[in-house]
Amino acid sequence: MTFRWLDRWGPLAGALGVMSFVIAILLYGNGPKDDDQKIVAYFAKDAHQTKYLVAFYFFFAAFLLMLVFLTALRALLIEAEGEPGRLTALAFAGGVASAVLLLAANAFFAAPAITAKDSDKFKLDPNTYRFINDTGYVFFITGVMAAVLMVAATSVIALKTGVFPRWFAWVGFVVAATFLVAFFFVPIFVLWGWILVASGYMLLSTRRTAPPAAQSAG
Repeated sequence: MTFRWLDRWGPLAGALGVMSFVIAILLYGNGPKDDDQKIVAYFAKDAHQTKYLVAFYFFFAAFLLMLVFLTALRALLIEAEGEPGRLTALAFAGGVASAVLLLAANAFFAAPAITAKDSDKFKLDPNTYRFINDTGYVFFITGVMAAVLMVAATSVIALKTGVFPRWFAWVGFVVAATFLVAFFFVPIFVLWGWILVASGYMLLSTRRTAPPAAQSAG
């Protein structure tokens, strides 16, 4: 098998994506308090508008990095499962669906601040903000829930082929189950942990199986 750049560094994109996600979430923070005047005053400040804009870009960077990671994961799973790779297709589709839904959440989270920064005439209605923010959160938890397919299908393939350790496969089923209660927010940390472990294992496995010439070139 020809050793390719994506095979080697694609897994690292998962870890970098998680880092970008964490930075974005920290920048977004808890937002303004649930008081009409505080909401209006919060988004009237240029510093808060800029902070949300930076968070938006970190979130978008995380989305792109996750697509790179998913591509590397798909390549690993299809090689292990073989054609037609139905379980691999489920894992990849679940991962992409999760990433897209999270990206949609990002757009809703950033919309009030970006609109306020774009137009001096914009007057933010507190109830509109609450609706937009809660809609973003619905997309967010739905994105986490969609990752059930990615994690569960990967676990099944791992049990059948050994592409990942058996302990990781069994833990994956528990991880996937937590996504069904994503409205508690905590499962997003579980998802990040799963991605970090998967990325680390894939990266180490790739280093071990790389041709000598490719390793020396790195």
